[in-house]
Amino acid sequence: MNHTAYLREQGLDVKLYASFGIGAFPDHATYVTSLLAAADRILFAIKGKGKNAIGLAGESQPRDLPERT
Repeated sequence: MNHTAYLREQGLDVKLYASFGIGAFPDHATYVTSLLAAADRILFAIKGKGKNAIGLAGESQPRDLPERT
């Protein structure tokens, strides 16, 4: 879904950023609560370093997402 054109028509210049923490079963945990905790840990590590990145549980370095115009 691309709402950018609509927002521009309304006179708004909006940039959206997203960060994702990903955990995979059973690679990173075998219980749901542990899997969510693993994804949360990498997500908060990403947010602590900035924004607009993706990280896989167990990775030491999250990857930046490319900026789209």
